[in-house]
Amino acid sequence: MDFALALQGIGGMNSFSAGVLSYLRKENIKPKMISVSSGAIASLYHYLDEDQHKLEQIFKESNKNYKKQVISKEMQGLKHFMKAISQGVPGQFRVIPLWEKMQKCEINDLFDPFSLMNILAPAKTFECELKEKFFENIAQRFCESDISIITNAYNYETGKSVIFLNPAAQKQLKGTRFEVGNEEEFSVKEINADSIHGALQLIEYGTYKGMLDGAYQCNPFIAPLKVMSKLVLVTVVPLKKPLNPLETKYDVEDFKIKMLFLNSIFSEISSINLINKLIDTKIITHEKIHKIALEIIEPSVQKGFFDYFVEDIEMFNDGFQKAQLLLRNT
Repeated sequence: MDFALALQGIGGMNSFSAGVLSYLRKENIKPKMISVSSGAIASLYHYLDEDQHKLEQIFKESNKNYKKQVISKEMQGLKHFMKAISQGVPGQFRVIPLWEKMQKCEINDLFDPFSLMNILAPAKTFECELKEKFFENIAQRFCESDISIITNAYNYETGKSVIFLNPAAQKQLKGTRFEVGNEEEFSVKEINADSIHGALQLIEYGTYKGMLDGAYQCNPFIAPLKVMSKLVLVTVVPLKKPLNPLETKYDVEDFKIKMLFLNSIFSEISSINLINKLIDTKIITHEKIHKIALEIIEPSVQKGFFDYFVEDIEMFNDGFQKAQLLLRNT
């Protein structure tokens, strides 16, 4: 089946894209191209496993949250959120304690309000504990795939997107502005362990070799997929009603995060719709510019700020069912 797949990713909402990928694997549906950002990278890694049930197995084994309890899902989410920001998540990240920050300060820093602010409220609050082998395994599996795989990071030092291509994508995009080595609008590089590390580097970890998680800028990077005539976009929040009522400061933070991710894809959706309209009205007639059939798979499950640290089987099942509805007759 010739289509491109664009996968958004963020925190616990990755369970939705995992559900979509699980359906694709069950039905042996293989996109020709995939662009993936942030935490959805891990789901794609398991989708590519030799065992077709691995993705579902891994997800359900790790889905220890949102069990049937007396307290509500929202309260369970709050509990996991508070535990994560105060204790970290073993094997993923640790909280940098205040005493460790104080060791790096001079006595004069305590009398400078800005230096003191850097100590008491630093941007880097966590330290990534994922092993290098984790990034190496993902990079190797992506590079061995015959699917054209694209992922992305944000270069904090240059302000540019960094796009990473596996060998299949390098071959497919040869002769386009997405060739490896391009450093004009964005940087284009090969996928390797450093690429994957940079593409998963949360802002709370600080930069990794100048890079941050690509989702902060483009979630995902869609432009290279436009060489295809059919594009399936998987979002992590509903496009029609993405937000809960703004009642607390955490709702405001949720609003900021969701708008960041939604705005990058709304511009891409508008661009595709505009080009299609200009082709239909014969304003654009160049043979190298073609229409794109865009399909969107979006969750029907509404999530809030405290869901960013938890996976939810409800979202996984929702993703599976939404993919089934869209793709079973394609």
